[in-house]
Amino acid sequence: MTLLVVLVGAVLVVLGLAAVLDFRARRRSRRAAAADGWETLQESRRDFHAAGLARYQSNDLSWLDRRRRYRK
Repeated sequence: MTLLVVLVGAVLVVLGLAAVLDFRARRRSRRAAAADGWETLQESRRDFHAAGLARYQSNDLSWLDRRRRYRK
């Protein structure tokens, strides 16, 4: 009977330890994924603003070209 209690206790300890380690690993991977997602978001925002700036500059140049043509 005592051996059965010890074996059940050992199994419970092993399962509990596995659950704790799995929880920590999942939390760590979520943090890494969140950090990676944040970097991706920052890069996409940077690309979006760079594209907007390029679009504005190209529109500005075409506007200037139209004004020059109109004045001729």
